Amino acid sequence: MQMMTSASVYPWVEAEHMWFRGFLYLDKAVLKGHQAIQYIKNRLISNSLDELLPTLNGRFAFILTNEKGIFLVVDRVRSFPIYFTVLHDKLYVSDNVWSLYEANPNLSLCDKSLDDYKTNELFVVGGYTLFEQVKQVRASAYVSYDRASRETKTFFYFRHDHDVYQCTTTSLYNDFKDTYNKIGDNLITALNGRPAIVPLSGGSDSRMIVTLLKERDYNNVLCYTYGRKNNKEMNISREVAKKMGYKWIFIPYSRKEIRNLRKNEQFNSYLIWAGGASTPHIQDFLAVKRLIDENKIPEEAVFVPGHTGDLVSGGHIIDDELALRSTNWEDCLPVLNKKFYKSRALAPNLLNRLQESYRDLFEGFSEPPSALEWFNILERQAKFIVHSIRLYEFFGYEWLIPLWDNEIFEFWKTVPLPLRYRRRLYLEYTEDGIPSTSDENFLTKIRHTIYRSSLLTSAARYFSKPVKYFSSDLLLENFYSFPEYIRMCLKKDEYLTYHTLVHDWYLFILQERMKESIEKQQA
Repeated sequence: MQMMTSASVYPWVEAEHMWFRGFLYLDKAVLKGHQAIQYIKNRLISNSLDELLPTLNGRFAFILTNEKGIFLVVDRVRSFPIYFTVLHDKLYVSDNVWSLYEANPNLSLCDKSLDDYKTNELFVVGGYTLFEQVKQVRASAYVSYDRASRETKTFFYFRHDHDVYQCTTTSLYNDFKDTYNKIGDNLITALNGRPAIVPLSGGSDSRMIVTLLKERDYNNVLCYTYGRKNNKEMNISREVAKKMGYKWIFIPYSRKEIRNLRKNEQFNSYLIWAGGASTPHIQDFLAVKRLIDENKIPEEAVFVPGHTGDLVSGGHIIDDELALRSTNWEDCLPVLNKKFYKSRALAPNLLNRLQESYRDLFEGFSEPPSALEWFNILERQAKFIVHSIRLYEFFGYEWLIPLWDNEIFEFWKTVPLPLRYRRRLYLEYTEDGIPSTSDENFLTKIRHTIYRSSLLTSAARYFSKPVKYFSSDLLLENFYSFPEYIRMCLKKDEYLTYHTLVHDWYLFILQERMKESIEKQQA
């Protein structure tokens, strides 16, 4: 095996035929490096890998080697990605797709993956990447590599289903409190006195982070918000930070700054470094860069975003899922297509790949929303939302994502669907009197009414495009000039968002870098 790494944050540690990256929670302690390796090795004396992995709590990836094979493992949400390729009977492993390409410049882009990626614009489904010869370890799974046969196989050790419901609201409220107390304690333990940097939005998830910190009298906290001046997120987050007594900084974005990102070499290097299987996250690139340039973030600081409390608490459940009566793949596919592929026509190759990756995984779920939520966790959440923490690593900072701790999974799987739908239990319990972008209001009710009509929905999406260019909170539509943006609106479809713009630019930069690499090889 040849290991290639670009990780300077949570670096890989090697010992006893094992590589480890990240940390584990254990008895109010945090295990890193050699301590984590020793703990896993000790547990494997009396437990199989399949028995051990569901019990590990933390953010981790590790590689085990022995005389027969190699095992590549990631945590439940793939906090640290592992990519691999088998070339000339040799296994190449990395945390970065571009590192594999530089080591093997004969790698080629995969047409099926490009079709998939261009359709959903956020990720490459399953265990694939944009490169034909490179695969990735899927969230909640491990890959075994057999030294004799040179074959790889994927095994899932966990899935998120809702099958053991609690009966009373009182017990749910009590367990809700206990669960979030546990992850708050985990957070304080992992921070260990270091400055917590919280990207504070107007939603309820980042508010949960600062609430957990405040309840534990953790005062070494800096909150920041970014985007267009006087946007809705800014006003709400400022009020939340003030109530908590935390320092708050607003970083204003301008159309010119967003547009000039494409000319920024550091930004384009970040895209290449963070890409390979999903669209790199760019929302707070400018904000983090400016905070660092102005020396407002200490080197030992830790970023603590609110990813992704809304998903497990039911925020992504749509009405179409409630109408489903079966978790059969064929029944769920139309809703999955609408939700993640924007009802676009799926090429036969993509349909085959989706079926290959998920037909068996959908079997046996207690309810259709659970199966579709599982798809969301494995794909959009793991590969785009959680993967967004690569941004903090790029700038040299550690991160924590407490709303993905194991306790969260274990609690929400006991909550009945009616209390998860539209996050009813979560929002009722966390009501604090300050408005949130998660709240239902007159405009959201109008939006829900419009979305019940496909014709009205389509018209609303088309006509909102020019308005968003000038009025969106983050101004990310300004990634292209207005004439370029309008041309893309006409060329694409009603679903065009700033993700489309970044996706297209990333593919352009990727192909340009590949050409440069080939030219260097030939020279």
